[in-house]
Amino acid sequence: MFGAPNLLNGIVKRTAITLLGNIISDLWDLLFPGAIWGVFESGTTNRAIELSSVVEVDISADSRVSDYPIQTGSFVSYNKVANPNFITLRVTKDGSETSRLELLQWLEANKADTTLFDILTPESRYSSMTLVSYRLSRSARSGAAMITVDTLWQEVRQIAAQYSTTRIEDDQDQPTTPTARVNPISSAPNSAGGPVSWQ
Repeated sequence: MFGAPNLLNGIVKRTAITLLGNIISDLWDLLFPGAIWGVFESGTTNRAIELSSVVEVDISADSRVSDYPIQTGSFVSYNKVANPNFITLRVTKDGSETSRLELLQWLEANKADTTLFDILTPESRYSSMTLVSYRLSRSARSGAAMITVDTLWQEVRQIAAQYSTTRIEDDQDQPTTPTARVNPISSAPNSAGGPVSWQ
């Protein structure tokens, strides 16, 4: 039976899937103009890294209620603490080998760096997020020219430092030294080392 070799058929299929993904992404932008997705520099609208698309966003936000036993043996809830948010962001990157390599190098550098970013969705901006891990996925189904990356981001809570000053009336007014224990030399020391006096 005549036809293209299996290798060629695989290349054509993967190329078609990549092109179809780009068409769907462009169609989404056309249907929902102004929708912003991605990773941005903190407090700005500058993209920290160029992505082909954001496939999935999973946000984990919770609080913890502290319990403390009381005299009767029961528990009473006395405080509620908000835990840092976690965001799982699945992104894709296609195009040239250079552009894909740029994303991989950026991920590896920021996994160890402490730089904070903002993650934007059409509804919200999640600030002070740092990259803690990523997982890379490549498959024949998505094509050799596309990579899919699951990135995990953790919120870093920041509190402004508060300072206070105290005026010392007399800089020579130093606290007294602690009481010293001394053993004076005795002319006839006993087995206990002589009498003990305090100063």
